[in-house]
Amino acid sequence: MTAAMATAGEAPPAARARSVGGDATAMPFEVGGHHHAHGLHSPYWWLKCTVGVDRDDHPLARAYHRLLVWDIMRHPPVTRLAERALNPVIGKSIVMYARKPVAVPLPVPVPAPLARAHARG
Repeated sequence: MTAAMATAGEAPPAARARSVGGDATAMPFEVGGHHHAHGLHSPYWWLKCTVGVDRDDHPLARAYHRLLVWDIMRHPPVTRLAERALNPVIGKSIVMYARKPVAVPLPVPVPAPLARAHARG
């Protein structure tokens, strides 16, 4: 999705990734890389917005939905390749990788009896 394609008030995926990544860095996790996923699904939702999100009976929406179900159930090489090509361009989801460090300090003060019990193991 380009900035021009984003709906009013919606940030493009890269900006959303930075925003989510910024929020995730406040958590006690080490944030790693990220990538976009579900590139085949974005055109489906554009189509649904065009014909009406409640119009599941529309022939184009129904046909594209069948394509997505076929892709999910069969994993054909043609859609795997298409999705791999589309993900960085129009992927609708952002996948972020994070790791919890081995020793994470507790974020809130713990009452003394609980802290002593925790320290004893």
